[in-house]
Amino acid sequence: MWLRSVSVRGVRNLAPATLEFGPGVNWIVGPNGAGKSSVLESISLLATSRSFRGAEVGPIVQFGQPALLVSGKVQDEGGQVLQLGVTRSRAGETRAKRDGELLRRSSE
Repeated sequence: MWLRSVSVRGVRNLAPATLEFGPGVNWIVGPNGAGKSSVLESISLLATSRSFRGAEVGPIVQFGQPALLVSGKVQDEGGQVLQLGVTRSRAGETRAKRDGELLRRSSE
């Protein structure tokens, strides 16, 4: 399975953006403070509904925003594309969806 794209809104210092990826190795490059780690954190949020930096949600949600949204598309070996999405509110509420269907647990 590979990540085809990721869209972020309300994550740390990142402006709303969509990044497209190829099936092989993809590089994320830029100067210090450009948001490379925040992009990786967004991908981690999409995959696990958690940050690799810690359990606290407040610092992840962009200042002045009530919540963050990370969505993306993944493609399996058979060519099937799934749409995934995670929202995390400043209050700590998490919602994860797969192909528009709300998931009960992020492990799904």
